[in-house]
Amino acid sequence: MNVYKAWKPFEGIPAPLYLESMVKDGDGLRLVLLDGSVEGRRLHIHFKEVLAFRNANEKCLLKTWEENESWEGHSSLLIVEDSQFVAWLHEQSFGMFADRPITHYAIYTPHDCLDILTDTDPGVEWKL
Repeated sequence: MNVYKAWKPFEGIPAPLYLESMVKDGDGLRLVLLDGSVEGRRLHIHFKEVLAFRNANEKCLLKTWEENESWEGHSSLLIVEDSQFVAWLHEQSFGMFADRPITHYAIYTPHDCLDILTDTDPGVEWKL
């Protein structure tokens, strides 16, 4: 059963954030999230190694939102423990990644819900 915890790569990240862009190429997955509280400030997140990811409109996850109304500060950045997505990856790959520490990052904005599986820490930085 998915357990959602706030992901705080550093202090002072507001909620909500808004997905401005997403690029998946040979350099990994790069996200730019707009901070609605500070003019022009954007959070850049770079996942160099991505095992799997999915993007859904927030309306596709109404059950998830309802079951987790108490998310700390309604954070846009989450880590999912006991992840069903990780279990799915292990099942579909016949356990190929079972020896790797896979983290399920959930980046849920008012319009997009991204779930990312990786075994490396992403780079995270603010840019104006």
